[in-house]
Amino acid sequence: MRSAGTGKLGIIIKKDGTEICRKSVRLVLRPITQFYQVFQVASAGQNSTDVSQKANDTFNMTMMYKGVDHRVPLHIVGWSWQGAASYDGIDWNLTSGSTNVIINTPTENYPQWGNILKKDMTIQ
Repeated sequence: MRSAGTGKLGIIIKKDGTEICRKSVRLVLRPITQFYQVFQVASAGQNSTDVSQKANDTFNMTMMYKGVDHRVPLHIVGWSWQGAASYDGIDWNLTSGSTNVIINTPTENYPQWGNILKKDMTIQ
């Protein structure tokens, strides 16, 4: 994305080649850095070649339609990730990593909003 902003996504529904519905939804585009967390790890007092780090998290994202006076939930995607990295004295290297889609379905349930807090990370 070149820059954050808002726009409209147009949707046209046709049946047997005839347009039966034309709607648009407002989209808010944000920088990708707002969708992930950054963890910093230090190796104070340790041999830098013995440092490794593991992390994981789970997220739910809900696609919402914004009506005139309220928002309506349409679809939910829940996913998780995990990874491990080690420091070789020069660079951090990913030693394992994976993602997993937990749920991907239409929904009528409103999302529960919460705070994203930095996790307490422990060097292993």
